Amino acid sequence: MLMKPRPHLTITCTGCPDGFDGQVIYLETPPDFSTIYNVSPLYQGAQPITGKGQTVVVLEESDIRGADVQTFRKAFGLSSFSGKFSQIHPGSGCTDPGMNGAIFEASLDAEWAGAVAPDANVKLASCSDTNTLPGILLAAVNLIESASPPPIMSLSFGTCEANIGPGGNAFFKSLWQMADGEGVSVFLSSGDGAAAGCDDFNTSSFAVVGIGASGYASTPYNVAVGGTDFLAPILPNNRVSAYWSASNSPTGQSAMSYIPEIPWDDSCASSVLYKLAGFSSGVAFCNSATAAQDGLLNIVGGSGAPSIIYAKPPWQHGIVGIPNDGKRDLPDVSLFSSNGFYGQAIVFCMSVVSQGGTPCNYSVPLDVFSNSAGGTSFAAPQFASIQALINQKAGAPQGNPNPVLYQLHKTAFGTAANPKISGLAACNASLGNRVSPRCIFHDVTLGNNDVPCFGSNNCFPQSATLLGVLSTSDTTLQVAYPSTRGWDFTSGLGSVNVTNLVNMWPSTQ
Repeated sequence: MLMKPRPHLTITCTGCPDGFDGQVIYLETPPDFSTIYNVSPLYQGAQPITGKGQTVVVLEESDIRGADVQTFRKAFGLSSFSGKFSQIHPGSGCTDPGMNGAIFEASLDAEWAGAVAPDANVKLASCSDTNTLPGILLAAVNLIESASPPPIMSLSFGTCEANIGPGGNAFFKSLWQMADGEGVSVFLSSGDGAAAGCDDFNTSSFAVVGIGASGYASTPYNVAVGGTDFLAPILPNNRVSAYWSASNSPTGQSAMSYIPEIPWDDSCASSVLYKLAGFSSGVAFCNSATAAQDGLLNIVGGSGAPSIIYAKPPWQHGIVGIPNDGKRDLPDVSLFSSNGFYGQAIVFCMSVVSQGGTPCNYSVPLDVFSNSAGGTSFAAPQFASIQALINQKAGAPQGNPNPVLYQLHKTAFGTAANPKISGLAACNASLGNRVSPRCIFHDVTLGNNDVPCFGSNNCFPQSATLLGVLSTSDTTLQVAYPSTRGWDFTSGLGSVNVTNLVNMWPSTQ
């Protein structure tokens, strides 16, 4: 579900397409991630927390060029750590799929799964498709049923619950439930189709199927990881310079602090965007000539929606902001995932020319641009890498992390019946570099993950000629979905201060 840039290494991109030519672009690198989400303090001291002794498995459909992982790690200051990368084809019936069109996804997953926990080992597990199972799921089944299941797994593919049907949903419930029982922490990307999880975000100009959640990620036994964007480039008075440096460190760092976050939403229905463009609503903007001319008729953004399969698990009850809908709601947490919509994206390395790759020469702006993208595909392996830090500190595999994540949210922000208003205010993501250093979660409160729609499925207004926007009501505008105080469908519990999260995690030693 990788999303290439549409229109950090800070670069001025000369010769870049899609309106980026001559523009300054800010690309999140591993040192930037460490700064933004406060990872680096864990690497210091007498007992550093770096993921040492931990293993993260990324489930893929393709092999990759292993040298690309080494290039990525060397460029961004990770090669001095001990983490190793390997590729495996696990278990009975698993044959090597070779390198194929899924190599972009596999490359970024393998690189970022070891970027936050640089001493952790990363294994890429892939299989060829069989008559009974896609290769990526065969790899998962074989690993979970093995004598020594990996403690952490990440998967960045998915489709909505309705598309995979009762059998598919039952399969994923059984698979991730088995993983949890074996002590495996499983991270799934929530998707890149905003609230419209059943429409094709790669090709659709508007949603027609309605609201939908990923059936890969919606079970109660895994963590669904959503996506945010950074607000810095559109702050008033050109305050981008308060967050991104005009130059890079030797390891590619240009971020200077935590950066204010909003939901990732590339469409005309984004409340941040339509207000910026001077429109009163998403409906007005999506039906304007400006939206059509500027390519803003799309359904691209961080996914979040209620499950149509699963009841609300116990650990989601009583959370500030979560709806009393009786449903398993997604996502659980989020991290920056934008594909360059506001000139900010994420860097990776894929140099296999026969598969469409380009050299990973990070001193050449056009090469950097070509090796940058976005999507919750990045967020899932990044959070899996965070889990490697947690496992090292806790002293044991953790299984499904959600019960602890949600309990930590209650401890910090209270319950729906008794919220801690001052704590929520101090951790508001819009504060940016003024957010409290004691926060575990950054509460995203500005924006939405709504998209344009047409037809009779969760769309308002319903019209034969005009576009609407996704709504939970067909008769009045009930935006699907706005950011709110506490948990919401745009970012779940929010993004995290990694050092605080790791230090507050209960030890199992």
